[in-house]
Amino acid sequence: MKKTLVLLSLVTLNPVFADQKAEKFAANKKLMVENIERRIESLQAHKECINNSSSKKDFKACREKMKMSLKEHREKAKQARKEMKNKK
Repeated sequence: MKKTLVLLSLVTLNPVFADQKAEKFAANKKLMVENIERRIESLQAHKECINNSSSKKDFKACREKMKMSLKEHREKAKQARKEMKNKK
């Protein structure tokens, strides 16, 4: 009897958990796509900078700019991960 009640409660609660998992998956997917788009934009900007550089000094400045951009991206991603963990 108890097993039947437990099984019945699990079956009735399963759609609720499925909805929560689907929402969490959608949020994670959105975040991942946004991060990829940011990286692509950053790489395109870096490519333009490299193509427009006319000296070693310009080239080096592009590299430093890219390093700073990547560092900012990592910090934002780290912050987003912390926020996702805190929501649990």
